[in-house]
Amino acid sequence: MGGNLANEFDDFIEEYDDLASLASRARYQDFASALRRWFNVLHNAPEPLRSRLDWLQNLFPMARVDKEVLVEPSGMVGSGRMSWPDDTEARLSGQLNLFRSFSSQEDAGWRFAHNYFYASSNNINAVLREMTEHLFDPMVDDLRRYLRRNKDRPIEESIRPIPASDRIVGINHNAPEYSTLITGLEGLEEQLRGSNDIDPGIRERSVAELSSVKSLLEPDTIRLELARNFVVGVFVYLLAVLGDNVIGQVIQHTIIPSLKILFPSAFGP
Repeated sequence: MGGNLANEFDDFIEEYDDLASLASRARYQDFASALRRWFNVLHNAPEPLRSRLDWLQNLFPMARVDKEVLVEPSGMVGSGRMSWPDDTEARLSGQLNLFRSFSSQEDAGWRFAHNYFYASSNNINAVLREMTEHLFDPMVDDLRRYLRRNKDRPIEESIRPIPASDRIVGINHNAPEYSTLITGLEGLEEQLRGSNDIDPGIRERSVAELSSVKSLLEPDTIRLELARNFVVGVFVYLLAVLGDNVIGQVIQHTIIPSLKILFPSAFGP
């Protein structure tokens, strides 16, 4: 790694550690916000780590965490159980997706901590601290080591054994970008229906396609091929046809940025 790239990585890790520490020490009112700031650092990681983190996010989606890892609590505080996979990348992927789900709702983190961790005090912050100390902090340490080991190693096709047409990616319904996307879709559909400046054929077809997009986003997972070629393709087409009008602005500044965060692989090679 050259000098400039080495400095870029060191700067990334410094910010990574600072904001991870901030999240770890946050009170319950600030936990979601602190997580969002930390995930924003990951989203802006230098290459090749950015692409690796995108790949890692899709490896063990939240739907699998819910199904394969989490054992619902029996009713007692802290009685829930977690069975994380032994594989390092699968475990990191699942844990990242779990904490990403906490970043979208202000009370999601401490409610999960209340169900899966026990503290001698019933204080919300004490229970949250149990979770950060025994789950978040170890994940941060493991991920830092993983990123250091792979800072010069681009994601290779050899570790992507599933063809793109068959890959399944998760849809994080708790992510703030998902709510933004759905709100944008509904507003876009309303604008299309009420516009007299658009060719009726294009308008009717586009409204039908938007309805299909919303249906495809309702399950917990989607085929990457559909996300890339249809979901993204609908908006690329609309931008090309409608140009830089009000509808185009919604697509360009609301829809596309949300899709890039929810489905980064759909915008990759």
